Amino acid sequence: MCAGKSSRWPRPHPKHLETILGEPNYKRTIRLLNDNGISDVIVSVSNNNEHFFDYSNKIIGSDKREIDRFRNLRNYFDYKTLMLYGDVVYHENDMKTILNNLKEEINFFGRFKEMWFTEIFGVYVSNKDKFFDAVDNTALKFENKLIDREIGLDVFDELGLIEEDLIFLSEDTNDYDITDEYFKIKERYEVNGK
Repeated sequence: MCAGKSSRWPRPHPKHLETILGEPNYKRTIRLLNDNGISDVIVSVSNNNEHFFDYSNKIIGSDKREIDRFRNLRNYFDYKTLMLYGDVVYHENDMKTILNNLKEEINFFGRFKEMWFTEIFGVYVSNKDKFFDAVDNTALKFENKLIDREIGLDVFDELGLIEEDLIFLSEDTNDYDITDEYFKIKERYEVNGK
């Protein structure tokens, strides 16, 4: 999912294009999937940033609302679909954790940073109707000002999931919203070589 606005990203191109070990991050994620036998990959981009992505298998959607990262995919869902965030640098071991845990109707992958804060780095769905009911209910709650944002964590909550339902990824997988976060992750990968 590379359809976000990158509103906190001060550079002239989307953050998904920043490089990790010489590869644009979104292409690195595709390569990790390919290396693990996943070849049917679609990149979801927005109508405002699609010209930056030179990937042939892409869909173009909206970036007007945060929940659109999921809504854009509704018509492209197959029976089983894994959605990964384009601004997350996935460690090779965590990619294996994700791909080995595609079991439940809906799996969320991420990490609890503190008691009140959870990061979602990916979602696997085999029950499309249940997932999009939760997405639509989350959007409605946001429109009615019952919640402040409409992100993956809000969909997780809407599904009634709890901490034990989150499939934990290591500290080696991380997202970046600002340049300082990106450069810290990039340096860590360059030092470790993967």
